Amino acid sequence: MATTRNSPKVWLLGKPDRDIVGSGLPTNGAVLRNFMYHHQEEGLTVVDSASMTIDAALVVWAKARIPTQRKDSAIRKLRKLFDQYNKLKDSRLLQSEPARMKEEQFKCDLDELFDISTKDALSVMNNEEDKAFLLMQREDTSSSSMCGIDKSLAQKESRKNLRIAQAAAK
Repeated sequence: MATTRNSPKVWLLGKPDRDIVGSGLPTNGAVLRNFMYHHQEEGLTVVDSASMTIDAALVVWAKARIPTQRKDSAIRKLRKLFDQYNKLKDSRLLQSEPARMKEEQFKCDLDELFDISTKDALSVMNNEEDKAFLLMQREDTSSSSMCGIDKSLAQKESRKNLRIAQAAAK
């Protein structure tokens, strides 16, 4: 199938995505597709593309209530992933078996979690459901999802915010 200018495909990644989509935490593939959208479709520099992509990924991690690394560390991780992609892309025309194996390994890694949580995330987190969600996402990204709002937690937080506001008003 030929690709047209209206439907550009990126080697190994597929079509670049404007948003990081999915009901779970972002995978390496989702983050790289979003990065490629900013870099290729919008024509931004690698630095700006990485920054915008990490900003979008941090929003998803914040929704999951999981503590994350600093932005510069996450950008460094994304740049490392992009560099690995570029090395594979440079050797894509080689017909050697090691090159094909590296390519297949990279394809498998695209479905892995783009883990930008802090090292001590599990010990810092208080909510057991959030801890279980992170562990399940690390094991298999398709095993669980963030659907809907935890209504009981939202009610507790609204009562807490109300108490804080009342205390500040006094």
